[in-house]
Amino acid sequence: EDRTFAVSYDKTRYNLTFGEENIHWIKYNNKGRTFQYLYTDICGIRFHKRLANTVVIPCAPLSGSKRVLKNLYFTAESRQVCEEMQLALFSRLHGRPYRSLNIIPRRNMLVIVNPFGGPGNARSIWKKKVAPVFEAALIQPEYMETEYAGHAIEIGENFEYEGYEAVCTVSGDGIINEFINGFMGRNDWREIVANLTLGIIPGGSGNGLAGSIKTPHVISAVHCIIKGNTRPLDIFSLVQSGFRRFGFLGVAWTIFSVIDFKSENLRWMGGFRFEVQGVFETLGSEVYRGRISILRENNDQVLDVRNEDFEEEEEYGPGPKLLYQEETNEWEVLDGCYTHSRILTM
Repeated sequence: EDRTFAVSYDKTRYNLTFGEENIHWIKYNNKGRTFQYLYTDICGIRFHKRLANTVVIPCAPLSGSKRVLKNLYFTAESRQVCEEMQLALFSRLHGRPYRSLNIIPRRNMLVIVNPFGGPGNARSIWKKKVAPVFEAALIQPEYMETEYAGHAIEIGENFEYEGYEAVCTVSGDGIINEFINGFMGRNDWREIVANLTLGIIPGGSGNGLAGSIKTPHVISAVHCIIKGNTRPLDIFSLVQSGFRRFGFLGVAWTIFSVIDFKSENLRWMGGFRFEVQGVFETLGSEVYRGRISILRENNDQVLDVRNEDFEEEEEYGPGPKLLYQEETNEWEVLDGCYTHSRILTM
C-alpha cells in the first residue's frame, strides 16, 4: 500500500508518497505542482552524512541518450521516520515488503579501480560519482586499486568468486581485459563464467566496451549495474607466439595498433589522444606487408559456454578448445600491403 510522509524538501514542507509506480511529493496543503520520479530511475536511499534526520535518494533519469544524477534530499522529523522511508522505498524497489532494515539483502561486489588509466581520474569517479550511489543501493564493495601493469590478471587468477555477486571495474578496456585473462586461465573458469557478472564503469581513454553496450557515460553505467541489467558477452581467443589470450573487442594490426602504442604518452588527453596520434600516422602513410587468411563463420562452431558441454583446450592451457583448422581451399587468403586492419567482435 502507499506510504506518505511529512518531509521538508528545499526548505519547503511536502507530503512525500511512495506509490505503486513512482515517488511523488506535493506541498503539505496539497496545492501547487506535484513532483515525481519513476522507480525505474531511482537507485536507492541512504542517510545524509552531515544533515540530521535527512535521507538522500539518488535518481538517474534519462536526459537525451544518457542518464544524469539527481540527488533528492528529504528531511523528516526523526531518524525513525527516515528508517520507515527506507523500508517503504526498498519494498517498492525490490517488489516485496520489508519490516526491518536488517533483512534487506546487501549485494557484495568486487570493485577494481585503475587510477592510472586514461586521464587518471578513475579514483575521483569512484569517490564522487559511484561510491555514494552504490551505498544508497546497499551494494557492499570490496575496493581494490591496480598498482602496476598486469595486476588485474593476478586478481583474476586468485580471487574467490563465490563471495561476489559481480565484479565491477572503473577503468578503460585494459583492466577488465586483464581480469578476464586472469580467470580464464584458471581450472574453474567454467564456474566463474556461469556464476559471475562483470560490470564496467568508463574511466579510461577509449572505453570501447562501455560504448558498445550503450553505457558510455558514468551514471548510465552505474544505473545499469544497480538495476542488474545484463547481457551475454562474446569473447574470442587468439594464440600468438605459443601464448593464448582472450579478448572482447577486437584485434588490431597496422595503423590502429601503432596509434595505440605511440599515444601512450598522451593519456592525459583522454580519448582525444587517439585522434591526435591518428592524424600523424595517417599523414605518414606507412604500409605493412602481411597475409590474412579468413575462414567464413560456421554457425555449428559457435559455443555458448553457459549451456553447452565441449572439449577443453589441451595445448594452450585452460579454456574452451580452439576451433581452429589448418588452411584448406575453404580459406580466403589476402596477401598484400595494408594500412588499416582490424578484426572486431562487438
